[in-house]
Amino acid sequence: MAAHAGVSVGTASRVLNDEASVAADMRERVLLAVEETGYRRLRARTVGAETEIAFLAVLRDVDEARPELDYFWAGILKGAEVHARRSGARISYRALHGLDHDRSVAEQLGGSAPEHALLVGPAPDASIRELRDMGVSLVLVDNAIEGEPIVSVNSDNFGGSLLVMEHLLGLGHRRIAYVGGPPRSGAPDADAIHSISLRTLGYRHALERRGISVDPALVARCDLSVDGAATAVERLLDDGAQFSAVFCANDPAAAGAIRALRRRGLSVPGHVSVAGYDDQFGDHVEPRLTTVRVDRTALGATAVDALLAVARAAHPLPPATRVVPVEFVRGASTSAPVALAPVAGAPEVDGTTDAGTVGDSS
Repeated sequence: MAAHAGVSVGTASRVLNDEASVAADMRERVLLAVEETGYRRLRARTVGAETEIAFLAVLRDVDEARPELDYFWAGILKGAEVHARRSGARISYRALHGLDHDRSVAEQLGGSAPEHALLVGPAPDASIRELRDMGVSLVLVDNAIEGEPIVSVNSDNFGGSLLVMEHLLGLGHRRIAYVGGPPRSGAPDADAIHSISLRTLGYRHALERRGISVDPALVARCDLSVDGAATAVERLLDDGAQFSAVFCANDPAAAGAIRALRRRGLSVPGHVSVAGYDDQFGDHVEPRLTTVRVDRTALGATAVDALLAVARAAHPLPPATRVVPVEFVRGASTSAPVALAPVAGAPEVDGTTDAGTVGDSS
């Protein structure tokens, strides 16, 4: 609404709170913008059993026949439900599909905006602003937006990425491939997903502070699914990329990397070490993945706390990000780079040769 009026958020707030320190022309512009955008002024309220918090889960696929949450988002929802109940509120769930294909939030909500909402996952900036301009008291979860007074809650994506990279570097790996997420539209070298962009930054920062240049030939992007990552790693091998380890931006991608390597006759971690992130698949992949455990329950609970603070506030809260710590989990999928230097696609060897990297033909 403030952007629509062409004024600062602070000026809009002073008008909405009937402060006298605003010039008449500014006041008129803000009030006109309120009318044109349908903005609803949020008022401080006592939170009780009647308070409903909408859990709006952003699903990047557009298949509305598959509304269920995956393991990662379901854990956040569980944490939010438990903490909301303890706080005298309740959670309602709604999946939002196709926001990355320009489908509007209002269309999917049927024109009825919730008063309070957790917007969970990789929502585009335009969708975030759409909800804000509808007057929803909003907290972003596993996402953030620059330049807007919106509170967000995230796990420590940058710090967790550093933990994985320091582990691999400490084992002696120097040629470390990275499987990240889909690129941002119009910016092929940037991440479309906020949390993944921080994991990518951690990968780059860890290498650079060791004096190791980031090799673009070792960076692959995909949709972070098992199949997508398998294809991405096979493409690295086909292109002759040389690496002794692969760091994947989530566990499904790590499972896909292992699948691709095994298709080429390469063992994990004998030929190549593989690490994931978020501990979705850790105990269900052989060998057990080295990964980062995200406290999904704490994410959900922290998000509810943040939203209740926003709902109770008489004035818009300043932008802030609450960061939930993560935990490094050492699995059996990583080891020192001890052997093998097979050409991509060569049959598996016993791992007793001199140390090298996959694709190294010397």
